[in-house]
Amino acid sequence: MAGKSHKKGSGGARKNARAASRTNPSAKMRKPKPAKKIHAVRLTKAPTPVDLLPEIHEKIANDLEGLLIEDLILGVPDYSSKTHLLHASIFNATEEMRSFAYDYGFTIGKEISRISGNGSITHLINFLDNGGIGRMLYTPVGNVVIIKGIQSKPASELTDVNTHTYEAGVISGYLSASTSMHINTIETHCGLSGKGFCQFVSNDEHVLEEPIQRKNAEEAIEGIARIIESSSEVSTGRSRSYVLLSILPLLDGKMLEESSKLMYLSGERLAASAENPQENVTRIASFFDIPNVKVSDSGNSFSVRLGYDRYHSNSGFVELSTKAFIGFLSKFFHSAPTLRSSTKAGAYEIVIRASKSV
Repeated sequence: MAGKSHKKGSGGARKNARAASRTNPSAKMRKPKPAKKIHAVRLTKAPTPVDLLPEIHEKIANDLEGLLIEDLILGVPDYSSKTHLLHASIFNATEEMRSFAYDYGFTIGKEISRISGNGSITHLINFLDNGGIGRMLYTPVGNVVIIKGIQSKPASELTDVNTHTYEAGVISGYLSASTSMHINTIETHCGLSGKGFCQFVSNDEHVLEEPIQRKNAEEAIEGIARIIESSSEVSTGRSRSYVLLSILPLLDGKMLEESSKLMYLSGERLAASAENPQENVTRIASFFDIPNVKVSDSGNSFSVRLGYDRYHSNSGFVELSTKAFIGFLSKFFHSAPTLRSSTKAGAYEIVIRASKSV
């Protein structure tokens, strides 16, 4: 991110903003500067990653993102969010999404290096620690760097792919900026596949072993539905700031449109094998870390009332998450659900109602 810098006010004001954000997470969400829309990443057509980078750079210059990054590398890890797999699920849907995730992570990694200033690996490890990947170990071996996250409570096998493409990009961007070389990184082992640890390998040459990935969008939708079914079983949490930073590009413009479409289709796929609608609605809410869920099952209709906390009351996040519920209910009840939204004290409340087919 050479040549880019944060738009800063006075040092005291910025310090107070960071302090407020740590004691009140919703403070970060207040009146962020508008970010430019980025190009579409469609499920059927690959973008050119290099075309996306200038606009991603502009987004990183936004004060909100700067505060999030500084909080993650300088603050105490906070594992309050249970949105374990959202960004990993969407970013691994297709090859195009994986390319975008890596490039976005690369830009974040460069910014971490810039903020760090001294090139210390500690700030990168602090950042990744907030991702709930596990206890981070850094091992340099010649011109190769191995970073491993060991989980105290290994997850069951939730997926058969290496999901941390975004994190691989973060590592690559950080090491590239710190060494003034182009460093490539891949995830060679993924803890979500039941191995008990995640391992990333970086060097200044092309890594020969390719990560396991989805062959097509249909496989991705099947994989996301499976993850939603098991999301409440995952024991490790993530920092709320980490989750928000990772999904920011998904909450606007064409990226939001495509991601919402993917979540709708995943909701439909979940309904195809579902027997208990209330149980699956709870699973979707757990996947999105929606704290308040109330289900009403009357004779002729089925309704879901969702209460978002202020931290997640971003209009893009609400649209993205509700699409999964709508996809599920429309498929399960064979009817078009209705949606009503309202806000109270800055937090969204959504009511989705589906008529039962006769």
